[in-house]
Amino acid sequence: MKRSAAEIYKRLRPLIGCKLTRYHRVYDMLMFGFGDYSLHVTCPWRIEKPNGYLVAGLHDIYLPPKMERKIDEGADYVAWCDANRTFRDLLLKKFFGPVKKAGGFRKATVVENVDARDCGDIVLTLTGGNKLVLFVCRTRGESWRLLDHRKEKSVHFVV
Repeated sequence: MKRSAAEIYKRLRPLIGCKLTRYHRVYDMLMFGFGDYSLHVTCPWRIEKPNGYLVAGLHDIYLPPKMERKIDEGADYVAWCDANRTFRDLLLKKFFGPVKKAGGFRKATVVENVDARDCGDIVLTLTGGNKLVLFVCRTRGESWRLLDHRKEKSVHFVV
């Protein structure tokens, strides 16, 4: 679905100032919760530190949880993904820190800025200059969606 950068920015702007309260995944779809909003990501993505180093990305899900272990070509990668114990899961847990029982993380992560492109790519600048970057890489189908849960029925903005 074609969306303009201005329209995407308008829909993402309410995220500015929102705290990341949760993240989880279903297979390779990553879901971030920002209070009354959820961002569901099915396109390539990465989290960057301010110095340009990568924290984690989409394809880290295909790596075993212990990188010192030799990658076995006959290994059951689907079992790793199903069990929420991939290298990506470990990287994200290390980056965001443990979850508090009351919700949210001990290390606060807030959206400080949003940027969008006409092709659907977005950049969420987070606390400390870290960035969540999403790359749309298909001409048809869904790449990501923002859900607004403030109303009785959630509003879905799909790119």
